[in-house]
Amino acid sequence: MKSLVRLNILLVASIVLATGAAASGQMRGRPPGWRGMPPKDQVAWGEEFEKAKKSVQEKVAAAEGFSEAASKNVLASLPNMTAAGVPVADAQALVVWLLDRDFGGAEIVAVTKTMSRGVREGLKASRINYYIRDRVNEGLRGEALTAEINKAIDRRMTP
Repeated sequence: MKSLVRLNILLVASIVLATGAAASGQMRGRPPGWRGMPPKDQVAWGEEFEKAKKSVQEKVAAAEGFSEAASKNVLASLPNMTAAGVPVADAQALVVWLLDRDFGGAEIVAVTKTMSRGVREGLKASRINYYIRDRVNEGLRGEALTAEINKAIDRRMTP
């Protein structure tokens, strides 16, 4: 199975290199700079992404109260975040952490979109991740949480 995944990733990488289809993360979930990555790094990234995707799928499947649409939206947040430049590990950690705190699908999607915005604007994903965790630990959720994160991004994460 692992060799099949690796073969599939190599095939995608060769198509990307031949066609230029993935410039700046144009292929679903691929990070900015994908086109310039050496093929072995693309394979390693793809394997890491597949592990993270499986982890999030298992966590969503175990979560209670998720409709099929909400589950799909939460699962789509992982490739959306990585396409924005969020490292796979940070994207996975945030989604799993929010699921562990019984966040709903819409809340998770809103938070991950906000984090993606911050990374696209040049902020470090780890810094945004810590900020989100601090605000959640203070009791913020839903629109209040995303509004607070957006304000912090607009201030460039300074208090």
